[in-house]
Amino acid sequence: DAVVASTAHEQRAQVELGVDPARTVVLPPGTDLERFPHLGPSDARALAGLPERVPVGYVGRLAACQGVDTLLEAAPALWRSHGELTVLLAGSTTGWTGHRTGAAALADDRLVVREDVSREDIPLLLSSCDVVALPSRDEWCGIVIAEAWAAERAVVAADIPVLNDVVRPGVDAELVPPG
Repeated sequence: DAVVASTAHEQRAQVELGVDPARTVVLPPGTDLERFPHLGPSDARALAGLPERVPVGYVGRLAACQGVDTLLEAAPALWRSHGELTVLLAGSTTGWTGHRTGAAALADDRLVVREDVSREDIPLLLSSCDVVALPSRDEWCGIVIAEAWAAERAVVAADIPVLNDVVRPGVDAELVPPG
């Protein structure tokens, strides 16, 4: 009866593939708020076994298209300006090993990598961050942003079309050029 899209960007892509525009509907991304603990970052970090430093975190697929390499490249600059800051990379592995190569090249205890986290771990990991980074070059729905908001955390994300459908730049999140 209808084709569901998570964002207007995805809806436009479906129409370009030949779907009748009258048969499409957008249901924005969302998440179950009950899954997210109402904890301050410090308490969440203690429960997650993370260092007590101000973390910038990425939680999602550990894939090249998600911009994990961009966050790894930015880590030294973050550490120069905020020496005790921890950068957290957490998510499911997808066959891409670039995050391991980048982490090994940095060889710094201020980088914490958690691979193959379960869906159940995501709320606590997001809650442990002060800022959630979403450096993606390719997204279809921006669910991580909805989850970061459910964890009541600030978001810095790549300025790509799909994320412009999810956030109001400078209001709901800071958007920066990809890369």
